[in-house]
Amino acid sequence: MFKVIKCNELNEKLINKKVEVNAWVKKIRHHGKFIFLNIRDRYEKVQVLVNEEYLLKIAEKIKLEYCIKIQGLLIKRPPNMINANMKTGHFEILAKNIEIISKCNELPFMIENDNNASENSKLEYRYLDLRRDSLKNKIILRSQATHLIRNFLVKRKFLELETPTFVKSTPEGARDFIIPSRIHKGSFYALPQSPQLYKQLIMIAGFDKYFQMARCYRDEDSRGDRQPEFTQLDLEMSFVKKENIFKLIENMLFLIFKNCINVNLPKKFKKITYKKAMNKYGSDKPDTRFELELQDISRNLKNSEFNIFKDTLKNKGSIKILIV
Repeated sequence: MFKVIKCNELNEKLINKKVEVNAWVKKIRHHGKFIFLNIRDRYEKVQVLVNEEYLLKIAEKIKLEYCIKIQGLLIKRPPNMINANMKTGHFEILAKNIEIISKCNELPFMIENDNNASENSKLEYRYLDLRRDSLKNKIILRSQATHLIRNFLVKRKFLELETPTFVKSTPEGARDFIIPSRIHKGSFYALPQSPQLYKQLIMIAGFDKYFQMARCYRDEDSRGDRQPEFTQLDLEMSFVKKENIFKLIENMLFLIFKNCINVNLPKKFKKITYKKAMNKYGSDKPDTRFELELQDISRNLKNSEFNIFKDTLKNKGSIKILIV
């Protein structure tokens, strides 16, 4: 009987025992009377040794990114064959049975972190692109962060509640995506830009702590920090002061950064007013890692004859520069 396991579950205790792994083929190396298959699943990679004649015939048909089932014995690698770059590099699976679960056509690009495939190609073959370690790790990181947020808030008596996604159009910061109604001809639903009104109704109903991982939609051009469709943590609290909100968010972000990427954030974040941010940085979301503060040179230009400067100062404005 073969023990069905994931690649990261292979360990010394399973040496000389029967194991079964379902994974995708990452590399193939032909060495005449034997073939090495490097296979990977979501968790890890492992090497498979194929040396029996009837299995070699199957292995010769296998191509990159085939999904296969491997049954065999877990054995130790010879000392000179140990791969220190792999967590499973001290052992390999000696194949006793190989089953091709699904085949793969010729790859449109190599499944490597530094491939030079176009963005259009990566999006068209998204299921292949997600197999790259760099992208896979980002997906896993997102899942871990979401899980931590949920646990953190639920422990503090928050309720995770869903709000409607077919709503009436309301004035927001961008254009709505609209959906025609089949029943009410000439009428339209709007996709929510945020759950703003609904979460306030939740507060009125007496649910004093609410959150959701909200899907939001805004019909606007993509930017570095915004897409037409995005997910945000949305929360609302009743009967609290702003200091309570600051403390909650600081503690939550501290937990996320520590547990997800092992970074220690300060227990208390530096706070500046909106007015100070605009005066010093010209932005309400400044990157304070760089000391590029605006310098007020209004005094130096008070006698300037340049009309733009003159009119600005006349209207009680100010003139500021960045020293780069």
